[in-house]
Amino acid sequence: MNKEGELNAAHRAWHESNGTYAFSRGLGIVIILIGVLIALHPVLPQVAAVGVSCSFYACTTLSFLATTPEAWVPALGIRHTVFRTCPAPEDSS
Repeated sequence: MNKEGELNAAHRAWHESNGTYAFSRGLGIVIILIGVLIALHPVLPQVAAVGVSCSFYACTTLSFLATTPEAWVPALGIRHTVFRTCPAPEDSS
C-alpha cells in the first residue's frame, strides 16, 4: 500500500496502461454533463428529464466512494494533504 502522496512508479504505470486515468476523467465529464442537463430545467424541461433519468448513474458511481475500503484517507496532521477529513492544526512555529 502506498502512503498518501507517495509515487509508486510501478502502480502508476499499471494505471496508465490499464486506462484508469482516462476512464476517470471521462466519468467525471459524464457526471458534470448530467448536472448541466438537470440545470437546464428552466429552459429545456425535456432535456432536464433526460438528465434526471441518467442521475442514477452518478449516484451509483458515487456510492462506490462510500463503500470501497481505503477510499477515505484520514487526516494525518499534515497541513497540505490531498484528502482531509478535518482541518490540520495550525503551525505553532
